[in-house]
Amino acid sequence: MQRNTRTIIFFIFIFAIIIIFFWLTAREQNNADDSLQNSNGSNATEPSVTFIDPSRGDKDAPVTIVEFGDYSCAACIKAHETISALLANDAKNIRFVWKDIPIDNFANPLSSRAAQAARCADKQGKFWKYHDELFALRGNFSESSFESVASALKLDMESFSACLESEQTLPIINKVLEEAKALNIFSVPTFFINGTRIEQSPDISEWNRLIEQTN
Repeated sequence: MQRNTRTIIFFIFIFAIIIIFFWLTAREQNNADDSLQNSNGSNATEPSVTFIDPSRGDKDAPVTIVEFGDYSCAACIKAHETISALLANDAKNIRFVWKDIPIDNFANPLSSRAAQAARCADKQGKFWKYHDELFALRGNFSESSFESVASALKLDMESFSACLESEQTLPIINKVLEEAKALNIFSVPTFFINGTRIEQSPDISEWNRLIEQTN
């Protein structure tokens, strides 16, 4: 009888160890899943600004405006005019950062090509001039227009054409698209001012009010 009791206790002990093992394994898996979710940026609330993001203005300016935009959307074209006027009036206090999210299916089938072309111009130090010229086209893009803008800006045409034809800058565009998805950005333009999200396109007076609020 005593031997049977010891046997029962032994099996209960083994069973308890097995239960604890499976519980610890499940908990570790849940922690791993949470870590993976966080590393994928699903909890991101504001954009990062890195060396791949073109910026205008003083990098140490007290106000940073980030725009996720597309070269062919009407609201982005209007916003470009407003932002340009804003920077002309107060370039020392504002840093403007551009992030491409071409909305090809809803705007222009060449939106992604336009974004890639601007990034190819960036390789030759002419991003902002090319950027401005693309907006001046107001969405009237063609493959030849990308070459024409590059030629007018006196870029090395052989290097530019090779860059665009081989889609060298597409990975940069895709990286920004992934960031936009993580931030749940599905429309353009979307702005962030010192990390605060703005989904409409403010006029110049509204921008000035928003800038004053950040100071």
